[in-house]
Amino acid sequence: VNRLLFFIVALIISGVATMVAPLCGASVFLHIGYASAFGFFAGGYVTLTSIVLIDIVGINKLSDAFGVFLLFVGIATAIGTPIV
Repeated sequence: VNRLLFFIVALIISGVATMVAPLCGASVFLHIGYASAFGFFAGGYVTLTSIVLIDIVGINKLSDAFGVFLLFVGIATAIGTPIV
């Protein structure tokens, strides 16, 4: 399995699950399904972050790439959270 492809798919499924979560209403089973899907795919996304960065930039530049990655994650979180 291509690690980058799984990384992208996991990120997309986590995002789509989060966007659909308000449609669960009062159904406990739908909330359990959301939590399961989000937990599984978000775990894959978090786990593969360093591995995919190593594939892209190499082990020697991992710390720099991870810092830039977290900078953009922080900016997106700061901007996206108030919008939602």
